[in-house]
Amino acid sequence: MVHWKQQLYDSANRVANQFKDHPGIVSVAIGGSLARGMAWKHSDLELCVLVDQHLPELQYFNYMENIGVEIIQVSKQQVEDFLMEESLSNEAVLRFPIQIYKCRIVHDPSGLMAKFKAAYDDTLFDPAVTAKKREQALESVDQRYALAESMLSGGFPNTALAHLRLASNDLLLAYYWHYLILPRSQNRTVYLLKQNAERFGFVDFYHTFIHIFGLNQPLPAMKQDLFQAQNEIYQVANTGWGSNAVLFLQNAVDHNLEWGYDKSILYVYKWCVHLLQTGKLEERDVYDHEQFKADYPKLFPFLDFDKWTSEEIRGLFDRFYEARSKLTY
Repeated sequence: MVHWKQQLYDSANRVANQFKDHPGIVSVAIGGSLARGMAWKHSDLELCVLVDQHLPELQYFNYMENIGVEIIQVSKQQVEDFLMEESLSNEAVLRFPIQIYKCRIVHDPSGLMAKFKAAYDDTLFDPAVTAKKREQALESVDQRYALAESMLSGGFPNTALAHLRLASNDLLLAYYWHYLILPRSQNRTVYLLKQNAERFGFVDFYHTFIHIFGLNQPLPAMKQDLFQAQNEIYQVANTGWGSNAVLFLQNAVDHNLEWGYDKSILYVYKWCVHLLQTGKLEERDVYDHEQFKADYPKLFPFLDFDKWTSEEIRGLFDRFYEARSKLTY
């Protein structure tokens, strides 16, 4: 019997090798936890590819060789510009996805990926860069929070809650960069947040995060809401993320809640739906209009829109503000 870790790495290598001769791809690397030796049984493959120009035929979310695959395209020109700079500026480092950090190169005939990897790995956790990462996350937090406040004041509590959840996710990133924690493993977000919060002393934020995402309810009821809402979640994902997204969610995001990280998975699905609706959230009534409830009768309760009053949501805002106030630029 082949060990699960060996199976995972074998699958990742087979996927990566498929792209070595793909037209327009200059270099191929395995990123994320698989590259850094931190994989768990259900890790995705973050496949990092240097491209001459963006390849629209490559969807971001995929399911290949029995694992979830996220194809992260990085422009060759962008990398060359980065390497030509006399000193690596903070702003330049911020342009690249963190999944490429400590990547494992599979195909790099020009050596460009190797040069980039050496520079990026050496720079990402420079104090000036992590401070900039935190600042960037907090700027997004404050923008989303301001939108959430305007929605709540305008009488649109459901849409306000969605914005507050997106702000909470950005605040999570700000906390992590503040404590020099590399964000990882979306499928175990809540589990890892609890561990990190207890280790570094921001347990109050953990509990605030749990409440804002409605994860403090009885688990059987939350699971039932998810199971009933899945088809509507897939409908939203197919529209927003492409035809491969449903297969990815079904196989790489534990849709049967069998992996032992139920609250993390429940969070992922709620966050994904809100992220997919980001463009519509500026329409003040996107979640508060009766049409949404009519179009998505199962998704509506899964997102907790039938559970809280405006006053209770205001209480979540107060808790969030306290958590936010503990970090500064």
